[in-house]
Amino acid sequence: MGEKPLSAKVEQIVHMVGGTGETSYAKNSIVQAKVILKAKPIVEEAIREVYRTLFPMKFVAADLGCSSGPNTFLVISEIISVIHDLSRRLDISHESEIQIFLNDLPGNDFNNIFRSLMDYKKQIKEDKGENVVPFYVAGSPGSFYTRLFPSKSVHFFHSSYSQMWLSQVPRMVDDESTFDELKKENLYSEQFKEDFSTFLKLRSKELIFGGRMVLTIAGRVNNSEYKDSFYMLGLLRLALNDMISEGLARKADRNAINFPYYAPTIEELKSIIDQKEGFFYLDNVETFESSWDPFEDELNNLQPDYILRGKIVVKYIQAAVEPLLNVHFDKETIANLFFRYAKIITTHLTEKPKWVNFVLVLKLRGRMQLKAC
Repeated sequence: MGEKPLSAKVEQIVHMVGGTGETSYAKNSIVQAKVILKAKPIVEEAIREVYRTLFPMKFVAADLGCSSGPNTFLVISEIISVIHDLSRRLDISHESEIQIFLNDLPGNDFNNIFRSLMDYKKQIKEDKGENVVPFYVAGSPGSFYTRLFPSKSVHFFHSSYSQMWLSQVPRMVDDESTFDELKKENLYSEQFKEDFSTFLKLRSKELIFGGRMVLTIAGRVNNSEYKDSFYMLGLLRLALNDMISEGLARKADRNAINFPYYAPTIEELKSIIDQKEGFFYLDNVETFESSWDPFEDELNNLQPDYILRGKIVVKYIQAAVEPLLNVHFDKETIANLFFRYAKIITTHLTEKPKWVNFVLVLKLRGRMQLKAC
């Protein structure tokens, strides 16, 4: 199984809404921020294990699917803080430095990241002091379904909410004969298996032995209590169907909602990781919930305004999928679509729906395991 380049179309349109506008990812990524913070202890412990095991002079880390906005700097801060504190505490004969690569597809708003980098560096020096461990940040645009780095050059891979995005919409999904939802789900499952297997194989070539990879993935469980993100995105189809029935969109436009996205079960993930030719083994897995409404926990006992909350929820969905819709619809149609989608989401919020997340800590297979000090 070799590299799996994305089709030109997918590589160009799969990205979050850039900039800092009302529907931008930078302003509508609180769900992702909460997930990053929830996984923080696991990420930090994985970094500590690598550093205490290998004591590298230059610690190389890569954030895959980094997107743009404040969440990018949350991950950078976790890496810098751990290495800075450890390098000062442990009796190490050499000075450490950090190289951080930020990876995403070329359509990502890298300019927004690097415009903010100087201010971020000033803030780090204020927090850690002038003697903060030297760190260097560079962009690495490209699909993580292809090789990104030289062989055995990276100590730590991090990726949050990225592996659900596929290299392509599964073949046959757009075919009118494939309207059965169970059949579609199987096609998506097979595509995920192919893509995630490719991803693991490529990262195994780039990761240094003794390194770690931590992936946080929005998943699903076979339990009616949970309504996963895959289901949530599917509700957008209902809004589009209403528009089609009213003559505001064409029947052929229905395929626009077939996104290259899939939320796997933990059983699917383990099966792919543990396959016979697997390159990694699962060192640890943690599970936690996310609410559709990212502010649900902050409402306490107040009666929520579900109409307002529905609009807020839709904004963070829009920040993720609007670029995929821009190639099919004009701005007025998209605005109408999300207006209707917000009404549908609102009807579900009274149930306080949630989905599950999986945090996977992966190590390379092979050679006798190195022990941390």
